[in-house]
Amino acid sequence: MQKTGTLIADVKEETLKRLLIKNLIIKKNLEQRRSNIKIIKDRLKEKYNNKKEK
Repeated sequence: MQKTGTLIADVKEETLKRLLIKNLIIKKNLEQRRSNIKIIKDRLKEKYNNKKEK
């Protein structure tokens, strides 16, 4: 019976490093986007709430 996956031990060290770095960069970018979206939402809420009060 043949397995379809690749064991980590079978992958070169450089390949593992690249995968880990790529994964970290993607996570960092997602966190930044989420925080930016939250800031934009908060600013929009403030802007439109102030208009309603006037």
